[in-house]
Amino acid sequence: MSACGYGAIATAIIAAKRLGVKNVVLLRHATSGDTSAIHWRPWVTHQ
Repeated sequence: MSACGYGAIATAIIAAKRLGVKNVVLLRHATSGDTSAIHWRPWVTHQ
């Protein structure tokens, strides 16, 4: 699941509760930098 902001997370939690989900498994945690290969580098200046 991809989410930006608390609204998407809250919706997923509410839906899971209504569907009777009791357990979850974290498959992977990643940031947008991990998935787009754009990482913040303090030594690089952007013009």
